Amino acid sequence: MPTAPGVLTMAPTLLSANGMGSVHGGILICASELAAMTAVEANGQLRTTSIDITYVRPCNAADVTTFTSETLHRGRSRSVVRVVSANSSGKLSSIATVVLQHI
Repeated sequence: MPTAPGVLTMAPTLLSANGMGSVHGGILICASELAAMTAVEANGQLRTTSIDITYVRPCNAADVTTFTSETLHRGRSRSVVRVVSANSSGKLSSIATVVLQHI
């Protein structure tokens, strides 16, 4: 759920868990993409062209996960956004670079 432009908070849910109880990597990458789109207020005018993600440490699915975005570049044709996910104690779980193409 968006809490501010570029910030998404995911409530604890076992529906996002992999077999070890951590948030599934696919959920982390998808939420990172959504957070990036809110950061640049995409409004359907952007398409994701690439995402590079590094998984720093497991993210407990029974804990709140927050995705925070920083717009690194916003041009006429392309935007680049860095998104970090963290648990409730602020420890990073993933770092993503999302490239969005203006249509």
